[in-house]
Formats: sequence, C-alpha cells, structure tokens
Amino acid sequence: MNYLYYGTFLANLALAIAGLCVQSKLVAVQFDFGGHPTSWALRESAATLALGTTVLLFVILQASWTLIVKLPPKLVNLPHKDYWLREENHPAAKARYTICIRSLGTVVFAFLLYLGAFTLQANLSETVKLNPVAPWVGLWLLGSYLIYWIIRFHRMFRIPGEQNVQDSDRPVL
Repeated sequence: MNYLYYGTFLANLALAIAGLCVQSKLVAVQFDFGGHPTSWALRESAATLALGTTVLLFVILQASWTLIVKLPPKLVNLPHKDYWLREENHPAAKARYTICIRSLGTVVFAFLLYLGAFTLQANLSETVKLNPVAPWVGLWLLGSYLIYWIIRFHRMFRIPGEQNVQDSDRPVL
C-alpha cells in the first residue's frame, strides 16, 4: 500500500508539472454540468493550485498521527480513544492508523489524478469540453470507498479481545 500511496502522490505532482509544460497559456479550471468551461485561469495558477493542494493534503496525512498524540484527548475523534491513546497502546494504534490513513490517501490521490487527467485532456482538446460523466463516476467511486473506509476504520479500532457481536453475526467486508 505504501508504494501506491507515494506513487499516486508523485503521479499527481507529475501531472500538474506536465500540465504546466503542455497546456496553452489560459486553461479551463471549472466546468458546468454539461462539461463546458465556466472559469479560466493562467496555466501557472492552475498548476500552483494543483501542486499546493496535493502537497498540503500529503503533509496533513503524514502529520495526522503526530497531531493526534499531541492534542488533548477530548479533541481527538478516534473510536475507543480512551484505550488507544494510552501510552502503552500507541505503537499498535499508530500501525492501525497508518494503514487506514494511507489507504484513504491513496484513493483520494487516485481520485485527484483521475480528475486532473480528464481536465488536462479537456484543456488539450480543440474545443475545450470535459466529459460530463467522468467526474460523476469518480465521485460515485470515491463515495463508495469512503463508506467502506469508515466501516473498516471503526472495525480496526475495536478494543482487542472485546467481542461486541459474535463472529458469525458480523458482516463480511
């Protein structure tokens, strides 16, 4: 998962830099429901926005565990935080959290890459027009994954050995 996480992050950076190199001076950055451009920007501004968003998201994801440990527990929203935020449970909690946050980061970076590729394709076409279905497919896939991720996150942060439900009654994910 680490390779995919870092790979999708780097691919987003590469796409933004490639867009800076190959797009015309003015690029469409916002589209209506029909895929027609409604807002334009200089390619440098669009690339700066894409690079800034990607790097900021990466830094937030990377620093989030440190932030969780440093914040007062009442400000942390983690399942069973009283158990997981005890000093002796930090290594196990950090390992679980890292798995969860990197899988989320991978999918979000993949979603941004997907949208960025379609936007670049639209800006490179003779008549600038975005495929109107593409963003909705990406949003549907991202939303579906987020539902799965939330369930998985809560299941990973159960207290070990605690049996709330019998194994045969648990849904299989």
